[in-house]
Amino acid sequence: MSSVVAAAPDDTLWAVGYELNFDDGSERGVNLDGGVVRHFDRNGKTLGAFVPRSSIEDISHLSLQFSMLAATADRVGWLHYDYKGKAHGAYVEISRDGNFASYPLPEPREPQPHYLLELGGMAITDSGDTFVVVKNRTNHVQSDFTLLALNRSAGRWMPVRMVPAPAKAGEVLGSNGNELAFWLSGSGYSTVHFFTPDKK
Repeated sequence: MSSVVAAAPDDTLWAVGYELNFDDGSERGVNLDGGVVRHFDRNGKTLGAFVPRSSIEDISHLSLQFSMLAATADRVGWLHYDYKGKAHGAYVEISRDGNFASYPLPEPREPQPHYLLELGGMAITDSGDTFVVVKNRTNHVQSDFTLLALNRSAGRWMPVRMVPAPAKAGEVLGSNGNELAFWLSGSGYSTVHFFTPDKK
């Protein structure tokens, strides 16, 4: 049963979900040894299955609400998380040949008394850079947002300078080559920008 799907440039599909025995219809019917990240060819044949269901603490991490997926020609990135109390989850990256690495979740710009992680989209560019938007909140109201890039060697998410004018709200919609498609909203406007992030 898949809830999050991403198409790759080679016409294959990546999906997040779990194997369920519909004759049972309960949690007991879930295959805990089955991979929750699956790769399919254009005819629906399974090319690979990764990350066993037993390694996921909370099954809600497999839902569209708490899961993001982005695919390129050579990899897929899956970010799963929640905002309840101390957040748990990870960003997992899997290559076409089955190698995968796990990285920590992004951090809010200002630490909160109770960890609050709210994301506004994720994208992977053709050059392999991974970006995510973290929504920042003050007194439980969104104040602005931060665009972060994954530094794999350091295992950290680093802030990226926004090229378009600052906005109160923003979400990354995906990538076009090495450009990000970014929705921005401010006082009296809402628009989509395409820009190449400046990671310096």
